[in-house]
Amino acid sequence: MWTIGLKTRTIILCSITFAFFKLSGYFEPNYRVERIEEEEDVGDFKAFITSSYYYPKSQSLGDNALAIVMNINQKRRHWFDKTLYEIEKKPLITIRAINLTSTKIITTSYERITLAGNKCLLPSVFLTVQILPNTLSVEFLGDNQQNSVAIPFSIPPTTKYDVVVCITPIFVAENWQTFLFAMHIYKKFGAFVNLYYISSIDSFFDLIRIYEDAGYLTIQPWVTIKMIGVDKNELDAFQQVEFRNQAASQTDCILKYKETAKFVACLDMDDILIPKLAPTFIEEFNILLKNAKENSYLIYPKQDFYGLTVNNFNNFSVSSMFESLEQQNCTKSGKIVTDPRMINYTWIHFSQQKVRRIKVKGNNITHLKKLEWLESFPKSNKLSNISIMNEMNVLKDIEEDWQKMRKKVDLKEPLPKEQFYAKIVRECYMINFYIYLYAKVTPPLCSGPHYCEYPQRSDIKCVHSDARYDYVPQMSPITYYFAVHPRFNSSYGCYS
Repeated sequence: MWTIGLKTRTIILCSITFAFFKLSGYFEPNYRVERIEEEEDVGDFKAFITSSYYYPKSQSLGDNALAIVMNINQKRRHWFDKTLYEIEKKPLITIRAINLTSTKIITTSYERITLAGNKCLLPSVFLTVQILPNTLSVEFLGDNQQNSVAIPFSIPPTTKYDVVVCITPIFVAENWQTFLFAMHIYKKFGAFVNLYYISSIDSFFDLIRIYEDAGYLTIQPWVTIKMIGVDKNELDAFQQVEFRNQAASQTDCILKYKETAKFVACLDMDDILIPKLAPTFIEEFNILLKNAKENSYLIYPKQDFYGLTVNNFNNFSVSSMFESLEQQNCTKSGKIVTDPRMINYTWIHFSQQKVRRIKVKGNNITHLKKLEWLESFPKSNKLSNISIMNEMNVLKDIEEDWQKMRKKVDLKEPLPKEQFYAKIVRECYMINFYIYLYAKVTPPLCSGPHYCEYPQRSDIKCVHSDARYDYVPQMSPITYYFAVHPRFNSSYGCYS
């Protein structure tokens, strides 16, 4: 009954809210057909480097390749006939690589990762160039090669994996039950997890660390974009990045595991992918791509599920959570699974590279849209909605794995027993983003959690990603910013 009530309340709320905004003229566009509106020039080009990898050997990029992901500001934007056009010319990027015996200078451009047409002034972009064997340093050069800034880079890890699940950046995260649910499922079906981390409740962070030590995943701090010395009135870097720079994180994961993973899946924490066409991920992905006549990647559609969970760690059960899931009549934009050698970058739901997309039929992502938190699970003998979970003792194996890990978990502080920040974020996203999506209208602001208010409570502490940000020399045509020494900070507060 609670599921029907929730759906009814959601429909009524969205309808009333949309009707109010529509009648008030809020959705009326601020332009007319054939009228050109020029927005303010946002100043010189500024770029923040989020990823920089050097590949001594690479099947897809070539040997001695440098791959960079960064966010660079748009100079001017025009509205014309309901379409957003970017008219500025892309600035050329000049790179100098140095090894013990040689220096090489390369001039290149970049490819856009995020979609054109939104209100975010700092889209993600990608570039790759061939540099030198045994490169020791990489510099970005200014005009006439007079100014330069050395940038940090790393060689990707060398451990081999069949499948890596890349979980997009979590922030003010409280949903420890979803985390446990996902970790044990992914381990069972043969995936390692790379978790991008902005912030969470401190006890939840401690739980994640225990699972990292046990080999289920690696935690990667996802740092905030900061441009030291740039006035917010000129360019507010924090508020001009789409959805916590999610596209850049997914691209980073593809690049990080480009030479070492057979497949990479880019998912949110509450997007649970379970193989239905084969016993493991690797087998299912190979089946789906077996007859592909050209380079391709997969898109799994998302199916909403409602379910139950518990707010008490000692009462948690993966199998009981499974048995509570109820499929909803709502399918959403999907997420990608790819051989990382097939593409170099991706947006949130698909890549803009000219590579064929295959929409998966016969399986979908289990999207945990709504979970009701209870003290304990009700008794149930219901079979799971996911057929493979009822076969070959799969669910029993997953539950046993959880029970083994449960004995290893010793936390100083209790895990969250309520959804405080989750409710705030849901309401914020509805007002600032989803209501426009449902109305098929472009949101007036750059979409993301940066517009949400996060009340600080004395009884709730968070661990946040952090890094060191240095002043850099101003250069033309682009000034390059970056962070070094990423880490975790327990005194930052609870923010996105």
